[in-house]
Amino acid sequence: MKHILIPCDFSSEAEEAFIFGISLARVTQAEITVLYIIEFPILTDPASGIPLQIDRNLYQKLEGHANEKFKEFCSKHAHDYPKTKLVVKEGPVAPTINQYAEQHHIDFVVMGTKGASGLKEFFVGSNTEKVVRFSPVPVFSLRKAPALSAIKTIVHPTSLELDQTTFITRLKAIQSIFNAHLHLLYINTRHTFMKEVDIDEFISFYGLKNVSYSLRDAAVEQEGIFDFVKEKQPDLLAMATHGRRGLSHFFSGSISEDVINRIECPVWTCALKKTEDVELQQREQHATTERQKRHLREYRVRF
Repeated sequence: MKHILIPCDFSSEAEEAFIFGISLARVTQAEITVLYIIEFPILTDPASGIPLQIDRNLYQKLEGHANEKFKEFCSKHAHDYPKTKLVVKEGPVAPTINQYAEQHHIDFVVMGTKGASGLKEFFVGSNTEKVVRFSPVPVFSLRKAPALSAIKTIVHPTSLELDQTTFITRLKAIQSIFNAHLHLLYINTRHTFMKEVDIDEFISFYGLKNVSYSLRDAAVEQEGIFDFVKEKQPDLLAMATHGRRGLSHFFSGSISEDVINRIECPVWTCALKKTEDVELQQREQHATTERQKRHLREYRVRF
């Protein structure tokens, strides 16, 4: 991990993200970019309909305020960590964050959340879901910065699919950073019921270590996740996203935003990437069970 991005409006929630991002950077020796976004509304002349020009003095004033707050954050939390810089951008919030992350090869985005009302100030409405759902890189969403040493258990709600090589590789890297125990959670509903639920096979297929699992029944998947997290109180929840289709497989619609807003513990989200057909063929040849081979053949047919 070389580069961490912290979108920041200098609210108390953003400060928590800054604290966590700095802690993560110290362990991994990563660079930190704090991204402050200025989003002006589009104003038009009521008579002619011509867009009005924004006063550039206002932009400079906001930029100056961001610089002052950034120095304040650094003096409190990063005075001895020089790999920290501020970048000010103008544009729509969520697309600007995701575009910057992709263009600058960001490894992680760390965002502060307020809870039920979403991310504070410019992180409002659909911006929360857009950042998480469309992010090209993994995202940490948190209300309060935990100590890294306090992250001892990671819960991952899983669909037990065998098409998640990139995601599982990144999840294992996160587990390694925190030296944490991984707990897999499968939620059975009438829509996602699997007659063949073999988590041991899933664990073996991906070579997972220091891992345990639970099977739960629920009316809908997100309620099963909420109940499990409330009962077990894990230190981190790790969830897969599927780009424009929302959370992977049964995690659809706005569940990503719902989970982030309702769960107290930090949430790590990462997009699944389609496995190339050639790689699937190679994995099919090396599959150790008939179920694995059948699953991989069916996945190749679907795509």
